[in-house]
This record gives sequence, structure tokens and C-alpha cells, in this order.
Amino acid sequence: MLTGEAVVIYATSSYNRNHKYIQDSTGGLLIDDVQGIISTVYDRYDGITGITGTLVDYRGTLELIPTTDPGAATSTGNSITPQVISIQELNTNINQYESTLVQVTGVTFDIADGSRIFVSGGNEANYMISSGANKLVFRVHYPELDYVNEIIPSGPHNITGIALEYNGVSELFARDKTDIVSCEKIK
Repeated sequence: MLTGEAVVIYATSSYNRNHKYIQDSTGGLLIDDVQGIISTVYDRYDGITGITGTLVDYRGTLELIPTTDPGAATSTGNSITPQVISIQELNTNINQYESTLVQVTGVTFDIADGSRIFVSGGNEANYMISSGANKLVFRVHYPELDYVNEIIPSGPHNITGIALEYNGVSELFARDKTDIVSCEKIK
């Protein structure tokens, strides 16, 4: 049982596993609710208290399989400030950042050519992003993400997203278009 409150940083019900990513001051956790135990609908930045379940390691990611629905949000409108880290830091210390909100800055998509689009599902949903010689997998993890079928942006970007691990490989997925910001717009 998670004794304190954790904040929802992303939730999907359209994906067949009903994933919810939650974070508190100690770290992040993926709730993998394939059985649909949690029937309460949570919005981004809702607080949840009393989450119970079984912890499992799935291909390197710590997941909670819920056993009860914790009920209504215990708070709303919370905020989580992403940790600004380098690709190298994420690749080196993925367990420290797994399932938390992070930001990598000044990164470029390796295949951005003005015509390729983001797709979801399978290995084709993995795109390399770079900062100098450091590379990281940017994953289009869910089909409902609002940038699916959008052109892969060129130039340097700051990307906020949730850090993932899959079979020892670090990945990052943006929750929506607003998580991918051109460095030109920041100036």
C-alpha cells in the first residue's frame, strides 16, 4: 500500500492496460491495471491516496498491479515540476528517473526531414533523439497521443515526458504536443 498521496502525471484508458503514471517526492510508479480494477477516472495532476496492489518488475520497470480502487481523487490541480536532466544522465541512471516527469533540453530528432510522421505501436514507434553524441529512444507509447500522425519536428527541442525503461533501454515519451517545445519558441 502506498501510504501517502501520489499525483497522476499521465493516465490512459484507451490503451488496453489502463496505465496510470503517478509520482510523489520519492519517485514514480506505473500502475498497470489490465483488469480494470481502478474504475475511478483521474485527471492529470489529481492526487490519489490509498493505492494498494502487488509490485512486479516488467522488463525493468517497476509496476503496481492494483487490487482495489482507491476512490475519488484526494486533491486536484497539483503540479509536478519535471527534473531537467541530460540524455546521458537518464541513460546512466534510468532507475532513479523511471516513471517520473523529466525534461531533456536542446535535443533533436535524428530522422526529422519535414516529411516523416510519428506513428505508435511496435518498434516503428521508437525515434532516436540526440544531444551531441548522446542518444535516447523517444517512444510514441500510446495511440491516442495527440502528436501521432504529426510531422516529426526538426531543430532543437526541449522535451518534457515520462522516463521509461524497457529491457534495460532508457526511453522517454511526451504526454502531448505541449511537452515538445521548439528551442526557437523559447528565445
